[in-house]
Amino acid sequence: MTWLGQQCNVRLEVMADPQFQTLFEQAPPGRFRFLAAGSLDHYFQWLEGLDIGLAPLLPSDYNDCRSAVKFLEYASRSVVPVLQRCSTYAGVRDGETGLLFSDTDELLSLLDGLVADPERRQRLAAAAHGHVFAHRQLDQHGPEQLAFYRQLLDQAPGPQPDALSSSWGPALLQASSADLHHLRAQPGWRQPSARHWSRDLAGPAEQQLDAGLEAMKRKNWPQALEHFRQASAADSTDPYALVFLGQALERTQRPGLAQQAYERAVALDPLCSRPLRALAALHQRSAARWADAAASLNPLVPGAETLPPTP
Repeated sequence: MTWLGQQCNVRLEVMADPQFQTLFEQAPPGRFRFLAAGSLDHYFQWLEGLDIGLAPLLPSDYNDCRSAVKFLEYASRSVVPVLQRCSTYAGVRDGETGLLFSDTDELLSLLDGLVADPERRQRLAAAAHGHVFAHRQLDQHGPEQLAFYRQLLDQAPGPQPDALSSSWGPALLQASSADLHHLRAQPGWRQPSARHWSRDLAGPAEQQLDAGLEAMKRKNWPQALEHFRQASAADSTDPYALVFLGQALERTQRPGLAQQAYERAVALDPLCSRPLRALAALHQRSAARWADAAASLNPLVPGAETLPPTP
């Protein structure tokens, strides 16, 4: 956190289970943003707003078995991968398609260099993205992997005669049918096709935010206001929900509350321009409204609106 406090133009962002948020309580105000984990789309949308992606790994047998998925995720979104120097990332070309570090001191040194050199950040991000695009596409390796798994399947022993007795079959099917009926009654389920059911993995805050955006498209501002209020209540760390809440408050003639929402968003994320622009627009509209009211009470004499030069 000491390094973060010394970087006035850097913000640390972490997406994880909310229980880990307390680990970052010492982060400098305005330099840290925590996001709860959600859907894969939510994760990729978050990655697209990052410049540098960190992937530290402790030495362990479990971590030695990990794939290089963090490198692939960062590179696919043109985020500079800064990764632990270990077997997991042995295929990353250090200094070309990513940067590798062995300890905290080396990590901070790499971050110092990336912060001070935007052109290098862009060069590394482009190289990482180019590598993944050229060599890690599914259609390039999918058939080979599918053939490998089919070979394993052909070699696998068949089911034992007593593995599933005939008495288990109907019971399993009945339980499965009952469970599916119960699950499909839950919110978030949809049926893309006749035999395909899926559930949106987004959290309550994201669901309310999406519902609010849909209401905005229909210009149903009271409904949008309620959804954005619930989204902000479900995730009090999300400045975007507050910005949309402020817009809905403005549309429902509550400029004072809208200003409070925008100011809370600025306090949560001082480096985000959206709430600042919303505040500026709100004050501009308010100034114009008061100017019109003043002019109606005391119209300006033509030419009097020009102030005399300062002596």
